[in-house]
Amino acid sequence: MQQEKLNLTRTPIQLFSKRLTHIKYSQLIINDLLDNKDVGNFHEKKRYLLESYIINLVASWQVFIEELLKFGLDKIIEKTNLSPVAIKILESNYDINIKRFNTPNTSNIDQTFKTVLGIEKITNDINISGMQLDALKSKVNQLLEIRHKIAHTGNSGQELEIETNFDFMKHLMTVGEQLEDIVIRKI
Repeated sequence: MQQEKLNLTRTPIQLFSKRLTHIKYSQLIINDLLDNKDVGNFHEKKRYLLESYIINLVASWQVFIEELLKFGLDKIIEKTNLSPVAIKILESNYDINIKRFNTPNTSNIDQTFKTVLGIEKITNDINISGMQLDALKSKVNQLLEIRHKIAHTGNSGQELEIETNFDFMKHLMTVGEQLEDIVIRKI
């Protein structure tokens, strides 16, 4: 009897989840500051930590999307009998598109999945119970707009809250789980 090889490789969503556990510390520091009544410039420190959370959240999201694309590409290569030249072309296409992929909003995600994996409008296949597709995409894009404003002006331009940031994180995790399922299903 041949024993099946145990695969301990983490999937992109598992890696994303692990990254998210690290960025929670910027919000936990706020709680520590609240416990210390003598903190000077509390509101500025809180704003900075909440904005840092957004920047790290979007960076983790972008890495997740890149890893999911690579995961999908590896599955295609694994399941097909491609020549070494064809594999090199697919990997080169991946590399070129990842270098161009610098804003992980829904339209850029759709475009990159189409050009790298041949999956058309992947974000249209996401389905979160009780949420319209437009609202689902809008929430992802809203987060990207906040990150963009922070990155280019040094300020979000709005009052961020721990709960709002946490809600963005949960949303990305749910969307990420579904994107990974879609890639697995379509490849």
